[in-house]
Amino acid sequence: MVPIPRFLILLFFFLSLSSTYVAATNHVVGQVSGWDLDSDVAEWAASTTFRVGDTLVFKYSPEYDVQEVGQLAFTTCDTTNPIKEYNDGFTTIMLTEPGTRYFICGQLGHCDSGMKMEVDVLSLPPQANRYKNNP
Repeated sequence: MVPIPRFLILLFFFLSLSSTYVAATNHVVGQVSGWDLDSDVAEWAASTTFRVGDTLVFKYSPEYDVQEVGQLAFTTCDTTNPIKEYNDGFTTIMLTEPGTRYFICGQLGHCDSGMKMEVDVLSLPPQANRYKNNP
């Protein structure tokens, strides 16, 4: 029987670990265009996978803001009672638990013009949780 070189065993071990560990991702909202009326942030969010531990990064100019709202306020573009409101031009929001979160621009008419997005946050896979909590 031919012995397997030690480096191949180590390589296999590290590759198997990397396939089960999921690193957190920073998602720049709207990518290059950012959080503004020219971006299709709803389409971007619908085509992006978000997981617990990821971060949303909103980059925007002073004529915009970010409001986190409930589902009804999202649907009706109601800006009167947000869960949280940000207007610093560079907002980071950690996604700490699975579920759906809703974001709109609170400036007059922006939400109605499509500046809103729904983010579905998924749990980490079971094996990834084990490695993330116990490195």
